[in-house]
Amino acid sequence: MEALKKYYIRKFYGKVFVLKFGGEILTNPSRLNNILLDVKELWENGIKIAIVYGGGQQADELTRKLGGKVQKIDGRRITGEIDLEVIKMLYGGLLSLELLGAIRRLGIKGVRVSALDGDLIVAKKRPVTTIDYGFVGDIEKVNPEILIKTMRDGYIPVIPAITADKDGNVLNTNADTIATNVAGALKAEKLIFFSNTDGVMAEGKLLSVLTTEEALQLIDEQKITGGMIVKVTNAMEALKAGVLRVQIINGMSPHSLLKEVLTDKGAGTMILQPVEEKRYQKEIQEEFKRISTVELLQELVSIPSPSGQEEMVVKFLLKYLKQHCSHVYIRDRNIWAVKGDGKKVLLLQAHIDTVPVVSGWQGNPFEPLVSGNRLTGCGAAENKASVAAFVHAFLDLECPSDCQVVLALTCEEERGDQGLQRLLSDLPVPNAAIIGEPTGMEIRTGHRGRVVLEGNVHTSGGHTAFAQREENAVIAAMEAVKKIEQLSLPEHPLMGKAGWQVSYFEAGVPEQYNIVPNHVVFQIEGRTVPGVKNSTLIEKAQSVVDFPLKVLINQAEAKIVSPDEKIVMAAKKALNREELCTAGDLTDLHCLECPGIIFGPEGGNIHKGNEWVNIDSMEKVENILPMIIKNYFTACD
Repeated sequence: MEALKKYYIRKFYGKVFVLKFGGEILTNPSRLNNILLDVKELWENGIKIAIVYGGGQQADELTRKLGGKVQKIDGRRITGEIDLEVIKMLYGGLLSLELLGAIRRLGIKGVRVSALDGDLIVAKKRPVTTIDYGFVGDIEKVNPEILIKTMRDGYIPVIPAITADKDGNVLNTNADTIATNVAGALKAEKLIFFSNTDGVMAEGKLLSVLTTEEALQLIDEQKITGGMIVKVTNAMEALKAGVLRVQIINGMSPHSLLKEVLTDKGAGTMILQPVEEKRYQKEIQEEFKRISTVELLQELVSIPSPSGQEEMVVKFLLKYLKQHCSHVYIRDRNIWAVKGDGKKVLLLQAHIDTVPVVSGWQGNPFEPLVSGNRLTGCGAAENKASVAAFVHAFLDLECPSDCQVVLALTCEEERGDQGLQRLLSDLPVPNAAIIGEPTGMEIRTGHRGRVVLEGNVHTSGGHTAFAQREENAVIAAMEAVKKIEQLSLPEHPLMGKAGWQVSYFEAGVPEQYNIVPNHVVFQIEGRTVPGVKNSTLIEKAQSVVDFPLKVLINQAEAKIVSPDEKIVMAAKKALNREELCTAGDLTDLHCLECPGIIFGPEGGNIHKGNEWVNIDSMEKVENILPMIIKNYFTACD
């Protein structure tokens, strides 16, 4: 249940929901509090929410108290001067204060946004035909900018059921109609009407899914009647305006909002277009097969995949991706999947191999252990958490038109050239890339170059009894290494100095205590920075020693991406930060000619025993990736 809940939270992260509250909710503090607790959970998990509220019951009562007469025709209010004054006082004052007070008590940030704030809603007085509805407004336009800004700043806008004409004259407008128009202007993922029934009923049965064609037929057959006709009609108008799905749920039922949003079964009645209904049914089938991102990571960690031995994890990922995506391909030990067919191509890439198991593990490194917010296992951080986050972000991605997103899961990043470098000829040429690595949620825009040299030091050696006379190869090798490490090299403002580090050293013969070694083999790894070529590093090292150095690896030059590149700007906007940093180690970005960023979760003990990854950071990466992608393609338009 918890895994499924996290799946839906991730699915709707950053999406807009418009909720419509009626007077029957606002009159009951306990019921309102229960609904707002559900709202709080969704809001705290990154779902953007706007609330539209009415209060017909309260308006009727106050009108009568003030000596007015409530007049309605077919359930629609005739709004006279007294009625209008009541609505101004009630909707613009009392009800908004009570609702905002209840919101504040739960620690939610709410703000009232009326039709006149920021020119939100422009209406006109309904013309007199056979019926004079009085001061009733028909909506002409919704300007959603103030709502977008309010939600972007972390607030929940609460919108009263009043409108105003272009001259600022306040008018009464049905709350369902306002919710419909607001949701359409925001292109909301969901518009949810709270009712006092379980949803749309026909012949005593709840209709859990209803297409617009079926709804029209039921209205014609008088199987949908009364106030539900208004809600269903507004739902169909919202769908025409661009709302993806409309839900009618029971506001009297405990946690009906969470049941609708965070479970497979849902709640109430979902109304959608016929074409959307096919997609919805397909989603339902897929959702039963999906596992959570944490569960996917656990599966990946349990499959050993040291560099060069990725076959089993490739088989698992290939099967998993084919369950949920149409265009999945394989070459050797590399997988790629494609969404869209446009000319603008963005590459998502993560390597699937790990380093071999090293000493220092407590327990089985291939039995993933979840403790608190950490998952421990071989390759959990480097790099299977990035793989899991990238896979699920890709599967849920809706690719914009004229765009293409390619997911590449590649082998041998830790060694060799059989991974991304080999795969590039099969892929669409990317315009930009996002490389998955454990960056601790930082935006990294480059990496150092890498060379590995081998030195063979030969001396005369001899007997330890004559130590003052003999040449010791260990001493000679250490002096050579020291000279190389102390070379004066340029410094880069973001990456620091180019430099060297010994990674392997072999000398002497065990249990031959009286022998001065005459041969040492060592390997030393160099990291270059922009402005220092690998060849320069090699030449400088060779210049300070009097024996030949063999080049074992000359893998890639240092690379840094301009902070002005669209992909960098897109990431900074999604993460709402300006600072950049650079990767210390080589990444698959070196294979690409296009600009790219390196981005991934937080982890620790990487390449050591008890390697771990922060679960929350992995899920945040999964949620942020679609925002980066959207920002990038928007910048490319």
